[in-house]
Amino acid sequence: MPPHPFESAREATLAALARHAAADPRIEALWLQGSRATGARDAAALRSAHLRIGDALVDAGRGACARLAVPYPIEPASEQAVRDLVEASWPSP
Repeated sequence: MPPHPFESAREATLAALARHAAADPRIEALWLQGSRATGARDAAALRSAHLRIGDALVDAGRGACARLAVPYPIEPASEQAVRDLVEASWPSP
């Protein structure tokens, strides 16, 4: 199976960063951490990040609607239902 486009883009970005660092004598080291550095995927951490990003999007949407003085179109129960679905259907590690 070919890599997901995100993975290909990530690898290209890391390769470009490594080339840039190798060409710049001021850069002595690069640091790669987390599951990408170890080669292990951390499903629980990814789920947590996914949920926090979703929460931030909701907060940003609410803030934008407030600044525009228009009602936010999504009810809290619907937001929670989406969050619950993500939590329930996220793959186990």
